[in-house]
Amino acid sequence: MAKVPGHIGMPLIGDRSLEFAHDSFKFINHHIQKHGRIFQSRLLNRQTIFLASYDSVHQLLSDMDNNYGMEYRYKALWGENVLHYNDKEAARVKAVLGKCLHPDQLPQLCRPVIHNVLENLLGSLEDEQTIPLYTKLKQVASYITVCLFLGLDPGSTTEIESIIELTTEHWHGLISIPLSASITGWSSTFSKAIQAKDALMVRIEEVLRRRHKNAFNQAMSDGNFKSEEELKNHILLFVSALPPKAVASILASIFIELGKPEHARYIDIARDDLEILNGIITEVERLHPPFIGGKRQALKACTLSGYTVPKGCSLLYLTHAAHRDPLAFPNPDQFIPERWLNCDDKKQIWAFGGGHRSCIGKALMKMMLLETVSYVIKNYNWHFQSDVHNIEYKALPVYRPNEEVYVKFSRRDGC
Repeated sequence: MAKVPGHIGMPLIGDRSLEFAHDSFKFINHHIQKHGRIFQSRLLNRQTIFLASYDSVHQLLSDMDNNYGMEYRYKALWGENVLHYNDKEAARVKAVLGKCLHPDQLPQLCRPVIHNVLENLLGSLEDEQTIPLYTKLKQVASYITVCLFLGLDPGSTTEIESIIELTTEHWHGLISIPLSASITGWSSTFSKAIQAKDALMVRIEEVLRRRHKNAFNQAMSDGNFKSEEELKNHILLFVSALPPKAVASILASIFIELGKPEHARYIDIARDDLEILNGIITEVERLHPPFIGGKRQALKACTLSGYTVPKGCSLLYLTHAAHRDPLAFPNPDQFIPERWLNCDDKKQIWAFGGGHRSCIGKALMKMMLLETVSYVIKNYNWHFQSDVHNIEYKALPVYRPNEEVYVKFSRRDGC
């Protein structure tokens, strides 16, 4: 088998983490042009194989031979949860959460809360001069997750905002150096994140002791978790980790794409056509996935797409690049929702991971996207304060516009 092209360099001095973090898209595109869609480099001082082809990512995430394991750290921030479990334990937790996160259960358990949040936060958009798009949508996504998982009333603004402030502090620990240090008047970002986690766990314990819960929160509490600690850790995971950021990222990209004059025709169709609305959301997930990719670790020496994968090396699958592989998607950089309609050979996409370790909350996030987009397009028109074609994106830590984008909403006639 062939050796993966590229250069891993010497430890420390050959590390390319800063270059990757500074401009991930530039780093990836440079290596694709030089080596092709599978290459290697040194990231976080480890040999890392980058997968940017559709077929290589599909092979990785479809692996059923236990060649690869999850590579998530920072247990101090999250406690033991499904991200750190082996396949057997992860399957057990997925079965437990499936009772409240299954697509058939979500409308009954979640839709009333989602609609209340949308009415509270988006019901008077026309009264605001201009709105920072990503910031507003992150607020919506955060309110939905906090209200669902903590059983809070969408109108309890002060309590919700205080929890969101803690989740933001906690999240910053994930993208910081894992150094817990404090001196008089100063604490490291990671140390502040640990303090925020402790405060959030206290809030979660308070919620679990309450008698009155919404249907979703009650279903979570009644789940067959092996301990209360495991239940609390998974509530923390959903409230404070990736779901709100992922939903806000995709929502912002949806309204940006639909805000382009050449795509405006899709809005009128989608108001009455659920199939095209789903096609729009899926196409945005393909073009603008919320995270640049995900990591795995080779548990043993194996082969992938004809290349040798050494035991112990890291593999970084690049969702954004794989979704734009021209061998899988003709005209890969074009927004074409129709590619998902009446298609017998629908390609997989991995906006929320893939395979048997895909995101547990995928169905919930899909519902949040569908309900929010449907609400906005049925009630509002919108236009951007700057040229929507010149928006530049950044990849880390969450895919979103490099600078805040401002938009003006106006209520549709008769709505």
